[in-house]
Amino acid sequence: MKGAQGLIVAALLGAFAVVLNWLYLVNKTKTAETVNFIGIRTGATIKVGDTLGKDNLGPVPIPRSSADRLQGFVYKYEVVDTVAGYKATRNYKGGDLVYREDFRTPSHGLKAGEDESIVPIPVDSRTFNPSLIDPGDMVRFIVPKPPEAKSAAKTTGGNGGRVDPADGPAAMEAIGPFRVYAVGDRISSLRVARAFGQRQGQGRQISIFLKVDKNGQPVGESKRLIERAHQIGFRNVSVMKMPEKKE
Repeated sequence: MKGAQGLIVAALLGAFAVVLNWLYLVNKTKTAETVNFIGIRTGATIKVGDTLGKDNLGPVPIPRSSADRLQGFVYKYEVVDTVAGYKATRNYKGGDLVYREDFRTPSHGLKAGEDESIVPIPVDSRTFNPSLIDPGDMVRFIVPKPPEAKSAAKTTGGNGGRVDPADGPAAMEAIGPFRVYAVGDRISSLRVARAFGQRQGQGRQISIFLKVDKNGQPVGESKRLIERAHQIGFRNVSVMKMPEKKE
């Protein structure tokens, strides 16, 4: 009788061990389950402007427990054929992940609001470096004030009411800020434009967003800029980039 009981206990212990082993294996499998994301193969070096060839791309396994948090920032390897052929917008080395942010299209996607209008403003190319400003930046325009008439004779003479430059240099004033829509014909950051093989133009004008009323007429600083620019014939207008606000 005791022998039979011993066999039963042994059988139960064996079954229990099988269950524990099965549970362990299931848990281990879940822990080891991964999701593959697109990364740069070991040993590969890619520079800005290089084409991302499929031979330079490889799967980077990430544990599923962490993968869910990454999906909004990096590409799954299953779409590698779509990513292959893009121009790199930054430098990569082996092991780097390929982020969605790296593949912004050349168009920045900025749009004028209901109370805005996009207007190009010619700037003095002698004092303006277009590579320092990107669409989306905030800028102020530095414009000369029309010089005050020194005498009624000069302002009513044969110069059409304008004061002779010999009367002295005009004072300058800053008008703004304004959000940049385009620099010349460039509607992307310089980094993205270069990556997509776009040439840097002269950038002799900056297209900005002007505030307008319901009739489309400039208001506030926008009105002051347009009026002053017309007064000086859109000459000698400089631009100043405003510092980015710190979070």
